Amino acid sequence: MKKKIIILGGSILLIGILFLTIVLLKNKTPIQKIYLSDSYYSDREGIFIPVDNKELKEKKEESYLLYIYNNYCKFPKPCDAVFEEFMKNYHIHILSIPFADFKKSN
Repeated sequence: MKKKIIILGGSILLIGILFLTIVLLKNKTPIQKIYLSDSYYSDREGIFIPVDNKELKEKKEESYLLYIYNNYCKFPKPCDAVFEEFMKNYHIHILSIPFADFKKSN
């Protein structure tokens, strides 16, 4: 009797998980590509472009990547090195601003 209950309960649980998986995958929205404004692509290696809050507000209509950094980061590999490698490979410029300055922005 216990075996039948365990098998029935396991079957119901499996069907429930399959149903939930199908529902979640069906409602998944497609990934849309985004493109940066033309001024952030380069023929050479990309660079960090330092900005302040005022400059950031002026770029409201543009599409860009923003690197917000903390001068006291303790990661074994500095985050800026990871982004520099990305910029080098993909020839993309990235705006950069210290976290303390970005925190003061509206």
